[in-house]
Amino acid sequence: MSTPEPLHGDPRPLPPLRTVGDLRTALHQGYGFPGDAAEFEAEFARAVELSEPDLAAAARVVAAYRGHIYARHDPHFETGIAEGITAALAAKETRA
Repeated sequence: MSTPEPLHGDPRPLPPLRTVGDLRTALHQGYGFPGDAAEFEAEFARAVELSEPDLAAAARVVAAYRGHIYARHDPHFETGIAEGITAALAAKETRA
């Protein structure tokens, strides 16, 4: 298994993310995390098929993947994750 490249934020400007079509296009162009395009398509289709009358489940899927794109573009995202892991490990060690 290969080691993923560090993210450090995507240097490309964010595309418009106003519609499901915008989100699909962005994910298929490589915005978001690796594998997001295929995972979004599967989750969105499942949510629409099993939809509540107001499509709330589909809306939650769209919001989650829009968040993936925003996180991937945040230059501080990777640092924040690393700091969180360090803090969790330190807390775990103090309890041992």
